[in-house]
Amino acid sequence: MSRNLANDSLKLVLAVMVIGLHANLFFDTSPVANQLFVNGISRIAVPTFFVINGYYLSGTIKDKVGFTSWAKRIALGYAFWMAVYSPFYLPALGQTPTTIIYNLTRYSVFGYYHLWYLCGLLYAVALLFALRNKSDKTLANTALVLFLVGVVIQYYIFYTGIKLPYFVYRHFLFFAFPMVTAGYLIRKGYGSEISDAKVRNLLFAGFLLLLIEVCIAYIFRVDASGIDIFLSLLLIGPMLFIVTNKIQKTVANDHLSKLSSAIYFLHPLSFWVGGTFFHVTTTMMNFLFAIAFCLVVYYPLFLLSKKLKFIL
Repeated sequence: MSRNLANDSLKLVLAVMVIGLHANLFFDTSPVANQLFVNGISRIAVPTFFVINGYYLSGTIKDKVGFTSWAKRIALGYAFWMAVYSPFYLPALGQTPTTIIYNLTRYSVFGYYHLWYLCGLLYAVALLFALRNKSDKTLANTALVLFLVGVVIQYYIFYTGIKLPYFVYRHFLFFAFPMVTAGYLIRKGYGSEISDAKVRNLLFAGFLLLLIEVCIAYIFRVDASGIDIFLSLLLIGPMLFIVTNKIQKTVANDHLSKLSSAIYFLHPLSFWVGGTFFHVTTTMMNFLFAIAFCLVVYYPLFLLSKKLKFIL
C-alpha cells in the first residue's frame, strides 16, 4: 500500500480542527480568537474532506458494481456510528408523537450531529454517479450554481436572524455535492493548466476572502450559531488540496488516514466522557481531553476495523 503522506497529514490536521470547532476552543479565553478559529478557519475542514473524497472517486463511479460496493460500505459505516450515538438522539420520555417522528426522520435522513457528513457524502456521490456521463463543464457549472444557492440561503438566514434548521442549507445538494464534484474534476485534470503560482495565489485570495467574511459576520453577529458555508470555501477547499496533493511523498500504511477518521467519529463521544466522568469544564481542556481520548481509543478501534472495514 502506497499513500500520499501529505494528503493523509492534511486529513489529520482537518480532523483536529473539527475537534476545536465543536469544542468552541477559545470561547473561554478570547471571543475574537474564537470567532476567527471556530467560525472561521476551522470551517475549511469539512468541505476539504469532501474534496479529498471526490478526488479518490474516479474508480468508484465508473460502473454500477463499483458504486454499489462503495455505497454499501458508507451506508454500513453510517448505520454503525448512528447506532453508537443513538443514546444521544433517541426519543426521551415525555416527548409528543409529533416530536418523536420529526426527530427520528430528521436524524435518519440528515444524520446526528457530525454524522451528517457520511449521509451527505453518500447522497452526493449517488448524484455524481447519476450525472457521471455529463461533460466536465456541465458538472462544474451545476456544482457552482448549487454551491452559490447554498451560500445565499445560509447568508440570508444568518443576517436576517430567521430561525430555520441548519439542514435547510447544509446538506448534500448545496454543500457536499459541489465539493465532491470539485475533487472528482481535479482528478480528471480539470484546472491542471493553472500554474503552481496561480494556485497559491488563489489559495491566498480564498483565505483573505474568508477573513473578510468572518469579520463581517463578527461585526453583525445576528445569528450566534456561526456560518457553515462561506463563499471563500469554494476557493480554499480545492486549492488547498491541489497544493497538498502535489507534495509527492508517500507512506506505506494508512494509519494517519484512519486516525483522522477515528478522531472525526469519536470526538463528540469524548466530550460526553470528559464532562461526565472527568469533570472537564473549560473549552481548552475539552479540546485536549478529546485528543487524548481519541488517541487512546484509536488502536482498539483500528483493530476492530480490520474485521469491520466500514467503521473507519
